[in-house]
Amino acid sequence: MKTKEQLQVHADLLGSVTRGLDRLTSTVTAHDAQIEALMAMSEENARNWKNLERQWQVYLNTLPRN
Repeated sequence: MKTKEQLQVHADLLGSVTRGLDRLTSTVTAHDAQIEALMAMSEENARNWKNLERQWQVYLNTLPRN
């Protein structure tokens, strides 16, 4: 192979690696956003469960005790 051909092969390989890294970066960023959304949902769920538990306790306290 001539030097110019070798340089072109290397340039093509570097371009391929760069495109792969760009895709990976996009995927990781999207994954991070999904994790943040799931964490927010989980926190809201925990608050809702605690509120529901309090509501049930209030209701149960209104029932007659035998």
